[in-house]
Amino acid sequence: DLVRSRGLGDVYKDSYNIEIYPNPTSGKVTIDWDGAVNAIEITDSRGRLIKRIKECSGNTFTVNLTPYRSGVYFISIENENGQNVYDVIKQ
Repeated sequence: DLVRSRGLGDVYKDSYNIEIYPNPTSGKVTIDWDGAVNAIEITDSRGRLIKRIKECSGNTFTVNLTPYRSGVYFISIENENGQNVYDVIKQ
């Protein structure tokens, strides 16, 4: 598995053309991508599953972290390149 992490900033775009923004966030996080995404999973810092999306049609998805506590969350994206994990900070 390939794990990618990032520093603080408004938009993160990696070499697989996946954008996650805003980061840090106070609530909603948008994920944009090019190509096909098979699944998206969001977990908290303890590994508890927050949300799993298996059918990823289109090229964008918005995650609402508003009801969850402040902290670090992980977005795992499975695509033709394998599985990539991104950290998101909820303030």
